[in-house]
This record gives sequence, C-alpha cells and structure tokens, in this order.
Amino acid sequence: MISSDLVSVIIPCYKMGRFVAEALESVGKQTYSNWEVLAVDDCGPEDGTREAVEAFAANHPEHRVEFLRHDRNRGVSAARNTGIRAAQGSVVALMDSDDLWNPDHLALHMEVFQRESDVVLSYSQAETIDENGQLLTKPTGFYNFHGLAGNGIPGKMGDGYFRAMMVWIYVPVSTACLSREMLLEIGGFQEGMKYQIEDWVMWARAGKRGAIHFLEQPTARYRIHPQSFSNRQSVSGAIDNHIEFVFTVGDHEGRSHTLSQAMARITTRALNYPRGSLALRMKFAAKIFLQSVIRGWWRQALAAAEAWRQFLFPSGVEKTTA
Repeated sequence: MISSDLVSVIIPCYKMGRFVAEALESVGKQTYSNWEVLAVDDCGPEDGTREAVEAFAANHPEHRVEFLRHDRNRGVSAARNTGIRAAQGSVVALMDSDDLWNPDHLALHMEVFQRESDVVLSYSQAETIDENGQLLTKPTGFYNFHGLAGNGIPGKMGDGYFRAMMVWIYVPVSTACLSREMLLEIGGFQEGMKYQIEDWVMWARAGKRGAIHFLEQPTARYRIHPQSFSNRQSVSGAIDNHIEFVFTVGDHEGRSHTLSQAMARITTRALNYPRGSLALRMKFAAKIFLQSVIRGWWRQALAAAEAWRQFLFPSGVEKTTA
C-alpha cells in the first residue's frame, strides 16, 4: 500500500559501517516526521552495519525501519532497486551511507512535491565534508570538491532532460528525492553498468518524464574520503563516464535532437578535457564517433564529426592546399 505523504529513505550499504550510525541519526533528526528507512546491505563484510540499523530501529519504534541484505554483491543500483521495490512511500529519498542530512532536508523537498504535481525529481546543494565531518575548504579529490556541491537553475526546470543530457546539472545523490511511481515506470536504476553513472542516467530519464526542481541551498553533507568513488576517479574514467552515459540514455530514450547535441558536447569535452594527453583525448573522441556509426546513429555521428571539425579548424575555415 502506497502512502501519499510517506517518504521512503533508501540507504545502500557496503563497507561503510563506520559511517552508517551517523547517517541514520541524521534521518532521525528530520523535522518532517513521516518517513521509513530501508537499509540494503549489498553483501558487505560484517562491519557493524546490521547492528547500527537494528539499534536505530529500536530507538524509533514509531517508524518502519528495515534491514535488507543481498546474498551476493550486486552493486549500488541493485541495492537501491531492492529498497525501491520494498518501499511504501510515494517519494523515495536517496541517501548514501556515508553522507548526512540537515534536519530540514525532507521538509524542504516534500514541500516541493506537495506544491508541484509535475515534479519527479527534487534535489539541492550539499556541503562537502571530509571523513571526520569537517567542511572542505580546499580542493579535494579528482574533481576538486570543496565548499558546496550541486548546481542547476533554481526552481522548477521544465527542460530537465536537455539539461541532464548536456550535464548542465549536478545532483548530489544524497539530496535527491524522486517519485516512486516514476521510478517503477522506468524500472529503477540501471544495473550492471561498467562505470558508476547510474545516477546520471536516472536524472536524464526522470527529466524525460516530468519536471526537475533544484533548491539552491544545502540540505545535506556529502562526505569525501579515500573510499569515495569520486576520490578514485581518473582522466580516462571521467571521459568514459560521459560516453557510457550518453549511449545508455540513447538506448533507453531513443535518438533525438537532444541526443545529437549531447553527442557533440561530449566529443568537444573529450577533445578539450583539461587533463590527459592529446592522444588520449583524441582516442576517446574517436570512440564516440565510431560507436555512433556502429549503432547506425547517423545523425549523432554527424554531430560528433562536426565537433571534430570545430576542434581541428577552430576559426571555422578549413585549411586547403594550393
């Protein structure tokens, strides 16, 4: 049975036992009190996760708090999908087990859902913190995180699909609240992806089905530490993220003018990436064009080729020989 004002908090857990209790505590401090928690252990080691969830449940008997465990490691998308299927709320609030929420996080996002019936994704900014919970003031990790994370056009974006495809929005996962109906309609998060970009794919697919809303204020704290995926990124991985993202969304949502624009953008981005050798960047840009041709995506291949032309001849005038 689905409750229209219940929020289902989905927390995938894997090797983050030292942070789980603090994450749960931040859920327990929410000013919006109609929530349930589904913590999904993705067959991680015995690191105290189960004990933390059971202790939290005992301290909050008025709430449904479930500990679910996979019998084998299936990845973060599968863990989130397990939670989504077990959820009873109309809104799903994502939370990584090493992050934290501010007390007004759920209240602010539920106000959006109750006011805007066409919104399927609401997100906000997050303060970046280190493994000890201290605010990051200096660039940290591959993406130089510090200060606030999260961007977009404040308020409701009717063109969310386009903005997501162009990577013009950045959604800190632990700030995202989504319509469960929409999640079930598209089959949840993409599983089995080579790169951890299932969240990018989700934001784009959500934007195809409804409005995206951005709160330009921090409602969560995003923890950067040695085990963080963002802290283990590489130049080749960062470019490949974008390639897999665009092709995956194209497979799901079909070819369109927006997809062509996205193809041109990632080709340009690969060629002009601020890090990595020119040979490496050209290799990835060529990969985008060739994969488009192999799939028979001719319009998208032409968009990638045009990005190549503009890179080789930035003045807009091709060189000729006498």
